[in-house]
Amino acid sequence: MVRPDEVLLRAGWNGNGANLLRGEIVAVVDEGNLVEIRVRVDGLGEALRVHTGRQTVGEQGLVTGALVTADVSGALHVVRG
Repeated sequence: MVRPDEVLLRAGWNGNGANLLRGEIVAVVDEGNLVEIRVRVDGLGEALRVHTGRQTVGEQGLVTGALVTADVSGALHVVRG
């Protein structure tokens, strides 16, 4: 499970890497103090949910239909047995 507050979004399709997911914003939902961005990523069953601040949404132009890169490196943890 990826927590919405552990994902960083960047406008456009930037960089390559195992922890970078490319997608399209399918919804922007005002949740009071935060904004929830829903991102459709090929291969995922449902939209990735990301929480961010209003200032970030405005500065990066995070609107429905925009292409983004989601950095999930802070959300993925490897446990060795």
